[in-house]
Amino acid sequence: MKKFDLTKQTIEVLYKNKDQIKPGVVFDRNDLFPEIIMSFEDKDAALTELKKYKSKILELSGSLGTYYSVTEYYVQENTYDEDGKLFEESDVWEFSEMPEFKFE
Repeated sequence: MKKFDLTKQTIEVLYKNKDQIKPGVVFDRNDLFPEIIMSFEDKDAALTELKKYKSKILELSGSLGTYYSVTEYYVQENTYDEDGKLFEESDVWEFSEMPEFKFE
C-alpha cells in the first residue's frame, strides 16, 4: 500500500559546511532519524498539510565551535506491506520552505 508521509528530520551542520544548508540537506547525512508526523493516502492532501510547516535553522555553539541545527519537513511516497511495515521508500515530493538565514 502506498502512503504519502509527512516527515520531520533534524540534523546538525558544522559551520564550515554552512553552504550545504538548502532544501534536502537532511539527506546529506547517513545518520537518518526521520519522524513521521502524519500519513496520507492522497498526495495532494499531504502537500497541502506540508504548507503549514516551515524549515528551521538554529545557530548553536559547543566545544567544537559554531554549528547549525536544521529541521526540515517533507512529503515522501512510501510503500508499506500488508502488516503496515515500511517496505520501500520512494520519491520525496516536496520540502518545507527554507527560511532565509544570514550566516555570519
